[in-house]
Amino acid sequence: MFFASYIGPQTDALLGEVPVIPDHKLYFVPCASAEEAYYLCGFLNSPAVRAFVTGYVVDTQIATHITEYIDIPSYDPTNSLHLALSQITSAISLNRREATVEERMDIEKIVERLFT
Repeated sequence: MFFASYIGPQTDALLGEVPVIPDHKLYFVPCASAEEAYYLCGFLNSPAVRAFVTGYVVDTQIATHITEYIDIPSYDPTNSLHLALSQITSAISLNRREATVEERMDIEKIVERLFT
């Protein structure tokens, strides 16, 4: 299965704030801010993008090239669509819950508009 998730830096008693390094089966995409990371997760987890990904990959062998085949608009904190997608995804993630039907529809509408 394909899912995108945001894990921000963690605080270590000796080292201070440190990045989390993913397992070899995970793909790491550096982001400049939490808002950008939530935007990217919302984009990648949208129904349209997930359908595209699952349409051509083997579930157990999803490679890191996915972001090369999808034209992901660079995050722009002044773009209202980018901000809305980031905020919806952030609310879902921070509350550790599934997206509501309304949120899924909003995400899909935003991503469709970003593709056009």
